[in-house]
Amino acid sequence: MAIHDGGPAFPQTESRNGNPMDAEYASAGGMSLRDYFAAQVVAYALSNDVPPAIVAQGVDAVLRGAVTIAYQVADAMLAQRAKDGKS
Repeated sequence: MAIHDGGPAFPQTESRNGNPMDAEYASAGGMSLRDYFAAQVVAYALSNDVPPAIVAQGVDAVLRGAVTIAYQVADAMLAQRAKDGKS
């Protein structure tokens, strides 16, 4: 099953024939909206105090857990956007 990534996080527009009114989204690659949402969740989680019991598990375990949760949150955010008709 393919994961819906929400498209580009920061889409660029490209003008055809130099006419700014005739713009379309260019596929420039880069970060997907899903990756952007997940990165924001990880940044928030790691900027707050991490309980000692979690720290005791080690940095690798903490990061794996944070990343797993971050993508679950990102997927929920994309699902809500789709439900609201935003993508």
